[in-house]
Amino acid sequence: MIYRTVLALALAIALPTIASAGPLNADQVPEDTKWLAHVDLAALEETKALKEVRGTWPDRAQKFRNWMQETYGIDTREDFEGVTLYGSGYGEGDCVMLLTADFNADKVRSRINKQKDVQETAWRGHTIYTCQASKNKEEPHDSRGDEWSSKKDKKSHTVAWVLVDDNTIAYAKSKRSVKDAVETIEGHSASLKGEDSELTSGVPENAVVYASAIELKSIPHEGAMFPLLRQHKRACFAAGERDGKLFDELKLVARNEEVASQMKQVVEGFSAMLKVSLMDSEPLRKMVEDVEVQQDGATVTASWNGEIQRFAQALQNYKSSQQRR
Repeated sequence: MIYRTVLALALAIALPTIASAGPLNADQVPEDTKWLAHVDLAALEETKALKEVRGTWPDRAQKFRNWMQETYGIDTREDFEGVTLYGSGYGEGDCVMLLTADFNADKVRSRINKQKDVQETAWRGHTIYTCQASKNKEEPHDSRGDEWSSKKDKKSHTVAWVLVDDNTIAYAKSKRSVKDAVETIEGHSASLKGEDSELTSGVPENAVVYASAIELKSIPHEGAMFPLLRQHKRACFAAGERDGKLFDELKLVARNEEVASQMKQVVEGFSAMLKVSLMDSEPLRKMVEDVEVQQDGATVTASWNGEIQRFAQALQNYKSSQQRR
């Protein structure tokens, strides 16, 4: 629905012009993956919506550009290609992130070496870096006023990453996970490519943001947004632009029609609640009113189509309201 499209395009606004990227590369995703998410930045760059709203937060975009250039040697206007996330399960540590960019390896290694307690492990011609990522205290800002590295929390966990090649960095919470990622990327382990996977089937042609998940019954009960979600076989989300309009679509495939009927009521209730919460912003409220929720057997689909100009107006309205607070 609209709130997901706002979040997806807000990511693009924070980034500058992106010159290259592409659709999901199933070669890099293991065949036992249970969920994945990908942004086609090349297609996103060509959307009219991005061009309309790019200047909404220009200062933030410039700060991000400067930080990426100075820290990693990445000119995000030309070098940044994309990010893919996936996991073989639904636990807190079951996530791998693949960053694809034409980065400066020396700058990346220099940045790594400046971090405290980073350990290096040689493995099959690669160097795996690990450290304990503590969030018990806030890291000081550097001389550039770098707000991107500031962290504050009460947890700590291990993180691991590896420079797979000149264009790819794999990041996860364990060495085992990054090793598995490298094995797949280098073709030593089976991937989703060529598989008739529900994760990659039925992707809309014009989707620039895509995410899907299967076997939702394996989501830990405490990790589910609500128990009803665990009674679904598959969930799929796509957002993009077609025929001069923005669209997003959430499809939920339940175990049976009874579960689907319950989910339809939940989605409709959430949509109604969202309309009420946006009463103070007429542009945003009107956009939410365009949401349609339908049921076809065991499948519930929540879809939205919106005018690009209205979206740009709504985003500007949101920015103005935040500034007044």
